[in-house]
Amino acid sequence: MGDEGRLQLPDRPSAGRLRGVAHDRVMAGGPAGEAQRHRAGWVAAQLLLGVGLARPTPLAIAAVLVCLAVLVVLVPPLRLTIAALAIAVAVVALVPQSWPWPALLVGIGLLAGARGRPDGQFGPSPGRRLLWALCIGLLAAGAVTPLVLGAVDSAPSAFPVPQPPVPVLVAVVLGAAVVNASAEELLWRGAIVAADRRLGLSSGTTIALQAVGFGVAHLHGIPGGPVGVIAAGVFGAAMAWLRMRAGLGAAFAAHVLTDIGIFSIVAATAVFVPG
Repeated sequence: MGDEGRLQLPDRPSAGRLRGVAHDRVMAGGPAGEAQRHRAGWVAAQLLLGVGLARPTPLAIAAVLVCLAVLVVLVPPLRLTIAALAIAVAVVALVPQSWPWPALLVGIGLLAGARGRPDGQFGPSPGRRLLWALCIGLLAAGAVTPLVLGAVDSAPSAFPVPQPPVPVLVAVVLGAAVVNASAEELLWRGAIVAADRRLGLSSGTTIALQAVGFGVAHLHGIPGGPVGVIAAGVFGAAMAWLRMRAGLGAAFAAHVLTDIGIFSIVAATAVFVPG
């Protein structure tokens, strides 16, 4: 047989390049590439949630809702989760006074529908986990106290009701701390971290996303502005670490302690209608 009848094979370097191109195409269109797109879409959804809850402008909120609607289609494994986040953003945008109830209901609903337990098995004993929660919660409350005092000194909260008796005020502070901590932990450290785990995001990525998303969501918090965003971001990262290291209950306990400190200062410096 002549040379013209022989099968011409590519040389080894060329064959290697062809295999590399084929591999890249498979990864881009196959299961691995699809998983990467899902993770990227979920990362975007978390950041959009933070922006939406910050309520910057009506146009920005509308853009956030449109982007979340697109992600509902692009990220099928988390379609229900992203849709629930969009609903929470829309409700809070329309009725800001409804916070934190939309977050609480969305967090409860998503965790109730999730497969398996929200927490896994943790190394530290229950006593040590509780100790971590107490230490981190008290440390966070102490660290944020000067910032809250500065915020309420320049703009104290005003309530259109007569000042209630001290026992009632204490009960309101404790109740508000429990409800707010429940809402934020069930949503951010509960449902959102659980979705991170399902998609295989690393612990470092989860902590970074919690810092950015949770921080931006507190643009109008106490304290607010850039200082409030940074403070809430650091706190969100700490709660994410605690949730993954010691469980959702530990993060909730630490959050309650921190909120008690914040709300106590707000109540003590608030302006009430004279009785």
